[in-house]
Amino acid sequence: MTAPRFIIVCAAAAAASVTSVAGAQENYPSQQIRIIVPFPAGGGTDITARLLGEQLRARLGQPVVVDNRTGASGMIGTQVAAKSAPDGYTLLVASGEMAVNPHLYKQMAYDLDRDLAPITLLVKVPNILVVNADVPAKTVQELIAYAKSQPRKLTFSTSGVGNPEQLAGELLNKMAGVEIMHVPYKGERRSLPTSPGSTLR
Repeated sequence: MTAPRFIIVCAAAAAASVTSVAGAQENYPSQQIRIIVPFPAGGGTDITARLLGEQLRARLGQPVVVDNRTGASGMIGTQVAAKSAPDGYTLLVASGEMAVNPHLYKQMAYDLDRDLAPITLLVKVPNILVVNADVPAKTVQELIAYAKSQPRKLTFSTSGVGNPEQLAGELLNKMAGVEIMHVPYKGERRSLPTSPGSTLR
C-alpha cells in the first residue's frame, strides 16, 4: 500500500502588494537565507531541506542555514515561518502536515492561506508498507488475515501522531477491519552520525 506524501517549500506571505515587494527585492538575496524544517534533523524533510540549501547557496552566493524547529506535528516550525518577515529570507520546507493539521486542530496560531505562500513542490515520497521478517505474512492479504487472528498484537510505527503515515495505517485498520496499534516515535538529533567538527542546528 502506498500513498504519496508531498514536501513543499513555502515563504511568509507578503502583506504589501507584489509590486512593492518586488521593488524592495531588486538585490535579492543580499544576506543569509534561513530554511525552517518543522521536524527533527535526519528525517526525510530535513534531508530534502539540506539538499535544497546546498543548491541555493551554490546558485545564489549567500549562506543558507537549516533551522530545525520541532514539535506539535510541525506547527511550531510552521508558526515561526508564518510570523517571520515576508522578505524571502525565511523559507519553510514542510510535508503532509500542511494538509492534515487544519483538519485535526480547531485552532492554530497561523492561517495557511493568509500567512504562507507556496513556492514549489520539491519531492513526492511514497508511504510503503513493510513488515518484520518474523511476521508470517508475505502479502497484504496475509498480513490482514494474521492481524485479524491476533487482534491488537501487531503494531506499526511512525514519526508522530497525526502525520500522513499514521493516517495511512489507520486507514488500513478501518478498510481491513483490523486493530494494528500505532506506536509513534520521537526523532532524536543525538542519534545522527556526525563527522568530527560537524554541527547540526
